[in-house]
Amino acid sequence: MSRAVMALAAAAALWGMSFLFGKIALRALPATHVVLARFLIGTIILLPLSRYWFPSVQIAHQDRRRFVLAGLLMVPISFLLQFEGLDRTTAARASLIIGAAPPIMAVASVVVGTDRLSRSEWLAVGASVLGVLVMVGRPEAPGDTLGDVMVLASILTLTAWSIVTKDLMDRYPPLFTTATCMAIGTVFMLPVGLLWPGVPALDLNTITWISLIVLGAGCTALTYALWNWGLRHVGVARSGVFLNIEPVVGAILGVVILHDVLDAWTITGGCFILGATYWISRQS
Repeated sequence: MSRAVMALAAAAALWGMSFLFGKIALRALPATHVVLARFLIGTIILLPLSRYWFPSVQIAHQDRRRFVLAGLLMVPISFLLQFEGLDRTTAARASLIIGAAPPIMAVASVVVGTDRLSRSEWLAVGASVLGVLVMVGRPEAPGDTLGDVMVLASILTLTAWSIVTKDLMDRYPPLFTTATCMAIGTVFMLPVGLLWPGVPALDLNTITWISLIVLGAGCTALTYALWNWGLRHVGVARSGVFLNIEPVVGAILGVVILHDVLDAWTITGGCFILGATYWISRQS
């Protein structure tokens, strides 16, 4: 159990670090190239591992369209939105906004009829929405409002991805499902990354290459492997609380390393979001 807990904590921390390394990579590359590199590296590592661990798993014919839709939502829509937003705002603000994902997903589960929320959980959702509005609704605050909104939009598309893949996760190994969606999404991302801003530059400095490798190998392939392994031993109900680590790590790294500025409104909004996320996770 302790190893599983450490795996979940490490995965959430690595997700939080993706904002730092994403911001560094964006200094030299457009968002399309950063997303393409991240998931190309992640797919090259994760897809063979998933096939090695689950060699007999085959996708049923009736599930192929759903896998294609999930791949499209996962990479070229959700993460392209997230990194385009990250390019326009600070790492600290983006990571705090991402902290609103669990409450938003909780509402989505109610909408699709798979879950019900208690009164206190609805209050937590309201607190999360208030926190986002406090952060996003002030153009004069540090960071770009359009970037904040794009990061928030990425949460909504990732929520749609979670709804599309829910049945798939029940019928296929979660790691296999994630790796397959990632591979399909990367295929969709190839023409976007190659044609939109042009052929990616390869003469990058060392820190950019390190950032891309960390994003692909550490914050993507290793993270999903750790998370799915820990999920098997800890369970879904207990694992949600570890998602609180991601926005905290991202915000701290943004402030300490990138010298992001968090004004009183951003801190207040972030506290609302983190508090709501913690409460929803505890009640899962």
